Amino acid sequence: MAFLTSYPSLNSRIIVNGAPEGLDVFAIADLLNLSPEKPLLHIARDEARISEIANMLQFVLPEVEILTFPAWDCLPYDRVSPQADIITQRMNTLEKLASPSWTAKKSCIITSVTSLLQRIPPRTITANLSLNFKTGDILELTHFKKFLSTNGYVRIDTVREAGEYSIRGGIIDIYPGGEEFPLRLDLFGDVIESIKVFDPLSQRTIDSVTDFKLQSMGEIILTPQVIDHFRRHYRHTFGAGSISDPIYEAIINGTKHKGMEHW
Repeated sequence: MAFLTSYPSLNSRIIVNGAPEGLDVFAIADLLNLSPEKPLLHIARDEARISEIANMLQFVLPEVEILTFPAWDCLPYDRVSPQADIITQRMNTLEKLASPSWTAKKSCIITSVTSLLQRIPPRTITANLSLNFKTGDILELTHFKKFLSTNGYVRIDTVREAGEYSIRGGIIDIYPGGEEFPLRLDLFGDVIESIKVFDPLSQRTIDSVTDFKLQSMGEIILTPQVIDHFRRHYRHTFGAGSISDPIYEAIINGTKHKGMEHW
């Protein structure tokens, strides 16, 4: 185990090696109490240790805000995308860190060595990657569908998994990232009349809510600039003969494809 933080008031860096499991959590807690106004970064040895540290730290310091940033759970270029819950955790953390309203007081970001090696979207992208809705809001359908397609949501007939949505007249089913169940929006014209929670297996309503947050489902935001950049560099690297690749075809058409994050 290695622990690293960066505080000018604490001789810039503190590294603790070989500490027994559990003692490192108390070291983190002590540092947070010493400088509660500054965020602390803990680099765990692996992905399993991220959740262990987060759970123990929350027990020792219930008031601390903990942000986890796990690594993707897939190998490079194996044409499989990271799991939806991992993407949601990463995007929530990136969005919060980029938000001007976020306060760093008594907060700890827990990540791993593997995660630190991955490139992430620029701050200008991650600062505005969610939409908030509540009953009574006006839902501008064109803007709504553009946000969904740009941010990794896939339109299908029946919503069953995170990142999917369907539109049937004035009924919109959507499964936002980070939510336990999908949502059904009932529109009256362009006004959200009700928001219901439903079971993805039975498709039956199980609850209702008054608001929800729509989080991006991917770290690759398919803007026209991103698509053009990908098109030019892909053809330059692999040649014009490889453009029949389904990943290439999907991305230049602005649609999500499994494994596209690696490219």
